[in-house]
Amino acid sequence: MPSIAQRQMEYLDRGVVGTPDGNGNIFVSGPLAMDVVAKTVAINEQDVHLTAKEFQLLEYLLRHKGE
Repeated sequence: MPSIAQRQMEYLDRGVVGTPDGNGNIFVSGPLAMDVVAKTVAINEQDVHLTAKEFQLLEYLLRHKGE
């Protein structure tokens, strides 16, 4: 299974932004990639460790981007 960083780069290479898995489980926005199932976040292929509250807030912001 590819890492979130690998998936992020694949989606960025294709110019995909938002939820490239189609299920709303992976969000990519610029250099940031978030996998809500695996509970991982990466920026520029570097894992970012977040508290549970930070993760929830980031997920909310990505789900409602542009609203």
